Amino acid sequence: MFWAVLILFINFGISWFNAWGVGRGWVEAKMEGGWPLIVAVSGAVMSAVGFTWCYLIIAAAVAASAKLLIADEIEYLLSYGYLIIIFPLIGSGLVLTLQSWLSFWRNKNLATGFAATWNTFSSYYNLHRAISILPGIFSKLSSSSKRGRGNALILLLLIFALIGGTLTTIAIIRHKARSEAERISTEMEERMRAEQKGSQQPNPAT
Repeated sequence: MFWAVLILFINFGISWFNAWGVGRGWVEAKMEGGWPLIVAVSGAVMSAVGFTWCYLIIAAAVAASAKLLIADEIEYLLSYGYLIIIFPLIGSGLVLTLQSWLSFWRNKNLATGFAATWNTFSSYYNLHRAISILPGIFSKLSSSSKRGRGNALILLLLIFALIGGTLTTIAIIRHKARSEAERISTEMEERMRAEQKGSQQPNPAT
């Protein structure tokens, strides 16, 4: 139980950091467009996926403890949730992995090397795991004929987790992007005032 909660907090923190990082460079990415914008959107998708999975785990734990869903229905909930997040997770992960190797190629240091290695491992792990377990998930879900209140609650919890994860990501990105825009604007105003003050200085007599 302790390790499950710890992993949940770590995943939440990573998702928050991803959204914060996207927000920090969002203005520049939108202005440049192209590959920088693709990388920023991929980071946002990665963050939303992480938050969605965290919220889904919490929702599943609450539903199980309140006996709103039985064990099989919890398994269906998590299986459907995995299907929702795995393909965006793999796609955005591959983009971020490529970007991390490009960064390492331009700036060869320990930080960029670690980021490239970690992203490569994560992408490989997610892809390998998906190939391993997706056939079983598809088989289980296709053979399910459950109907009624359990299915309705599963759908509601999936929608809650997906919307919650998306809105959390958007809120963090917007907040950070707004603060960055204000910071850049303040720096530009201070630079302009300094330049104007310098231009008003009288030239020394010669």
